[in-house]
Amino acid sequence: MKMPMSNKRAFILLSVTLVSLAFIVIIIPLISWTVHEFSWTTRSFKSLRALNLADAGAELAVWDIIHNNAQFAGWSGINPKTLTLSYFTDNSGQIVGDISVSAQNTSPGNYIITSTGFIPVMANPTVKKTVKVKVFPHALFNNGIFGNLSVSLSGNTMVDSYDSSLGPYSLLTARSNGNVGTNGTLTLLENASIHGDAFIGPSGSASGVNPSNVSGEVFYSGNDVELDPIALPSYFNGLTSSGNLNLPQGHNTTLTIPTGNYIYNGITLSGESSLTISSNTHIYVKNNFITSGQSAVYTNAGVEIYIGGNGTFSGQGIINTTNISSNLQLYGLNSGTSISYSGQSNFYGTIYAPEVSISAGGNASVFGAIVGNTVTIVGNGSFHYDESLSQTGPTSGYDIAYWQED
Repeated sequence: MKMPMSNKRAFILLSVTLVSLAFIVIIIPLISWTVHEFSWTTRSFKSLRALNLADAGAELAVWDIIHNNAQFAGWSGINPKTLTLSYFTDNSGQIVGDISVSAQNTSPGNYIITSTGFIPVMANPTVKKTVKVKVFPHALFNNGIFGNLSVSLSGNTMVDSYDSSLGPYSLLTARSNGNVGTNGTLTLLENASIHGDAFIGPSGSASGVNPSNVSGEVFYSGNDVELDPIALPSYFNGLTSSGNLNLPQGHNTTLTIPTGNYIYNGITLSGESSLTISSNTHIYVKNNFITSGQSAVYTNAGVEIYIGGNGTFSGQGIINTTNISSNLQLYGLNSGTSISYSGQSNFYGTIYAPEVSISAGGNASVFGAIVGNTVTIVGNGSFHYDESLSQTGPTSGYDIAYWQED
């Protein structure tokens, strides 16, 4: 029996309706998911662009601190310094977004950088990302002793630490942070001991190092430590040499160098002569600096000595009248080969000579820190690392404590 035409039409209409409904049930969620996915992808892309802008603003501030001595030329404010870059464009000239940067000086040489990148999104709140960075001066002396190629301790040498900001060294103030490091070979002979940790480079080695003479840990680093080179400070620019300074043998042969900046071809003391260097004085010795006999060099606060040749300090040696290691800084330039200290007086100061061999011997003790190409310490003296140097001692360049992306 044939179906009436009206029923056929109803059946077809019903079928089409059911198929359409099924299609709608399937396609609407698919369209919704696609739209949502597109929106999510777009927002993720915008977020990444905002983060890139924030990174760019932070890098701009770090560059100004490291390479422009934190001048922040063109920035606004006093502390923090602020900079806004509106309508920041890419290489093709298209507007990407805005950058807002602030650099707050929290303590001398220390900065907290906050950089935010803003990307506009149509019909949505602006997408923004923030980066926070801490920049601080790189301390030259984070360890008591560091030798690029080697460190050798022998005799009765004992290395420990103290903090001069809390008072002078004594058995009561002594600490066990007298860390010793090298990229090469660490050698302990006879009764030498380290009250602290020992750090050795990835291709380095240790000899005579064991738990009985190293109180802390022995670490093998994954990377060599890079030592900052020395450059003569700008305050020597334009100065003419005062020639050779020679103080010959004589009981009353004395000389005082007034506060200022000086260049000498060489300095030589002998016999019982004495040289006093006033506070806040900077001296560049182009060639050798030598003390012998019973001669002595007396230094006051804020003395820096740059040695272009060799430094040989015997006799009474160098007497830092303040007994604070940061007040006497010796630098050995790469034009020299050696700095040796065998003076009878204890040495309070720092020696930084990354391409020079440094040696200390005799019965005098060293209070401060040493960095050299090779470092050799012999005799009965002890070595006391002044921990305050990591905070208030000489610096070179900057380090980044953290780089946080929000």
